[in-house]
Amino acid sequence: TSSRRPEMTSSHRRAAASVLVALTLTEAWVSNAPARSLVPARRHTNGNGDGAGNHHGVPSAPRGVSALLTGRRRRATLPHAAGSAEGSADDDVELTDLAEVKSVESADQSALAQRLAGGFGPTVWSEFGSLGSSLAERSAAGECDWGDEHGLVNLGQGFPDFSPPDFVRMAAVEALSMDCHQYTRPAGHPPLVKVLAERYSHHLGREILPMEEVAVTVGCSQALYVTMQCLVRAGDEVVLLEPFFDLYVGQIRMAGGTPRYVPLKATPGEKKGWALDVAALEEAMGPRTRVLVLNSPHNPTGKVFSEEEMAAVAAVVARYPQVTVVSDEVYKYTVHGGGEYEEGEAGAQASQQVVATTEMAAKMFDKLDVNKDGVLTKEEFTEATGEVVGVIGSPGEGVDHGAAAAGLAAGGIAPPRHVHFASLPGMFDRTLTLSSAGKTFSVTGWQVGWIVGPKHLVRDIHVALPFLQFCASTPIQQAMTGVLSKADQPYGGEPTYYDWLCAQYRRKAALLSKALKGAGLPVLASEGGYFLTVDVSGVAVPQKYLDETSDAISTVTHDWAFCRWLAIEHGILSIPVAPFYSADRRASGDCGSYVRFAFCKTDETLQKAAERLNKLGDVLRGVNVPAESAESVEMKKAVAEEAAVV
Repeated sequence: TSSRRPEMTSSHRRAAASVLVALTLTEAWVSNAPARSLVPARRHTNGNGDGAGNHHGVPSAPRGVSALLTGRRRRATLPHAAGSAEGSADDDVELTDLAEVKSVESADQSALAQRLAGGFGPTVWSEFGSLGSSLAERSAAGECDWGDEHGLVNLGQGFPDFSPPDFVRMAAVEALSMDCHQYTRPAGHPPLVKVLAERYSHHLGREILPMEEVAVTVGCSQALYVTMQCLVRAGDEVVLLEPFFDLYVGQIRMAGGTPRYVPLKATPGEKKGWALDVAALEEAMGPRTRVLVLNSPHNPTGKVFSEEEMAAVAAVVARYPQVTVVSDEVYKYTVHGGGEYEEGEAGAQASQQVVATTEMAAKMFDKLDVNKDGVLTKEEFTEATGEVVGVIGSPGEGVDHGAAAAGLAAGGIAPPRHVHFASLPGMFDRTLTLSSAGKTFSVTGWQVGWIVGPKHLVRDIHVALPFLQFCASTPIQQAMTGVLSKADQPYGGEPTYYDWLCAQYRRKAALLSKALKGAGLPVLASEGGYFLTVDVSGVAVPQKYLDETSDAISTVTHDWAFCRWLAIEHGILSIPVAPFYSADRRASGDCGSYVRFAFCKTDETLQKAAERLNKLGDVLRGVNVPAESAESVEMKKAVAEEAAVV
């Protein structure tokens, strides 16, 4: 950091850029990194920032690495917490904009940097992760005034803040006591792939060969990565439905492909919430299309694509024989209906009927022996209940049967069910189905994912996996073998663990949805996964937040500004949806103003959020607005100063 540092050479810059890429793509989560190592959210933009296309939840690069990237430096003194000693000479550091890497001549960039098209700078995850860490630290120090004793309520990051079930943890203990501590088969631990083959034979209605049509990966992120590497050639196009999980874009570019985007239609106030535009999908497809990515249940919207929508997609795919469908199904066991099936006068008592009606549903399934034929048809349901309803999946298929029965008791229709795209006529040979254990069993740190598909597509994945890592963790794969078997057994008063999980998320979604609506925020229907999207276009965000700039997004959007305002002034962390759209869509203003809230949290966390949202509703309605305290003003000033430094 001294003026005697030698000038950077081209080789220095290439090496530094490579180091930064490695740091940026690491699997570290911002929530596990020290708050002081995270770069606060507000920055001066270079005009090229793009929050899409990078791995999520990544801490920003350490200052030493950042400083190597360019010769340009700025001196600044980091602010100190109230009551601390004045900064020493060691605190006077030279800081560098990470995004200046983008100004390096393309000849000096690493190959990966060129593939990512400069998309390895700050992201929405690093921005809001660092903001959350900074606010949490200040709240713990008593520097935040949110009107209660609670700290920051984090509804931003999409992973549970509670422990997995006991039977899951015990399976890990049992696996560690077994003799399975060495390398196993690179394509998957044999006991696990056999269990997966049995399950997907049932799901897809055909025999799945365990050693030829299943592959086990280090989480679904690696499953996506290896799939793109095996399918996509330089110049190929990959079609994504917007909004999309931002990881997709970076992985497509790393494989040499070009993303093409098809926006879902948002329909606030209507039952479905988001709709597939089949005509737009057809228009995006062409001779260069190599892959279509489907994600159902969908992140971030919570949409569950219906059987009719899936059939329409299949009809489009059938016209392009070179296209392979990558079906990302990590949320397949969380099709819950989002609490929307308790609406109406007749449905007001539905939540009180869930336990009793779930028992009725279980008996009905036993009566009709649906475990053998896989699906409860309209005719079979009518025969058993006298009610005419839509198709309901069998137990273990990711359907909340308690919600189904409660909906029927309320005179409604059962929630949607998960549709495996590969189960549609003619689509198995055209599809790679991806999933994982993390979302289903609240073990996102276990990192066990899998790929199921025809052997002519899975073969290349088997070949590629040892080049990425020799194998996924052997004891964790062994543990998953037992977990998947036990999950089909009764749990928590429900027919299976999967039914219990759906019932829990249905209840949590309803709780958060009620609080958001009570604050005057329109909630789009969420049918699966564990996110709710809210339309905040009608909220008047203070102008100072709209005037901010950030290297993580080319232009600060209304939803981005809302999320910063909500976190700093109201103590609730959420995620803007704009970064889940392409840069062109954002620039055109066609991405709306939506915010994602995660409800995969404890009831205590959601209750705290509800209390804060109740106060927010008063603010939005202009009633009971307290005068801003001196402590609140000082805290906001400190956050702004810290962000300006970086």
